[in-house]
Amino acid sequence: MKKVITESYIIDLIVSGKFELDISDGAIITPLAKDKIKSAGIRLISNRNKSRGFGKTFDYNKIILAYKELSPGLLDSFRQIFFNIRKLGTFKIRRTFPESLTELVKQISLGETDLIFVLTDEPEETIIFANKFPKVRCAVVYDELSLKRVKEKIHPNIIVFDSELLTDRKIENLISLWQSVNTDRAAATCFDSHIFKIEKYFINQ
Repeated sequence: MKKVITESYIIDLIVSGKFELDISDGAIITPLAKDKIKSAGIRLISNRNKSRGFGKTFDYNKIILAYKELSPGLLDSFRQIFFNIRKLGTFKIRRTFPESLTELVKQISLGETDLIFVLTDEPEETIIFANKFPKVRCAVVYDELSLKRVKEKIHPNIIVFDSELLTDRKIENLISLWQSVNTDRAAATCFDSHIFKIEKYFINQ
């Protein structure tokens, strides 16, 4: 008999800090559960996409560099740093801020993108806006110390750089450093579990 996935099951999944659901056995998902899956941005995992390497919480399959203004040199460096990532993308932030970020941030919330670097002269507005979306963990990075702190303890999926304070060379160095800093998975998972509980509370209000 196929497993039946209900809304309450999805809520328990969110509370436990998991945003992936294994449907390899052809599970039946109720309409209310489907709505909750969509609103919470839960990724559905099957045998097909497992074999392609999906579903690994701290692995990257798609990375985007978003910007208002971007020099060709920084774009080339970005591509060289993540040369081994199959999907690299860019996103031009329009002047209608922050509404123009909706399309971008939803890619993280819906599990379509794993990591986004944002270059903007409005970093504070960006993190306030982005963190309203379920599953989004957005943080501003100013230097090596702040990058190490957020990567080790929080592991955000949207990293914001202040383009007015940081030079292209500094941003390039910070993006490169991101690759070498290890995440304390226990600390990051603990942090996420608390955030998930808060999100669940307000989703159900």
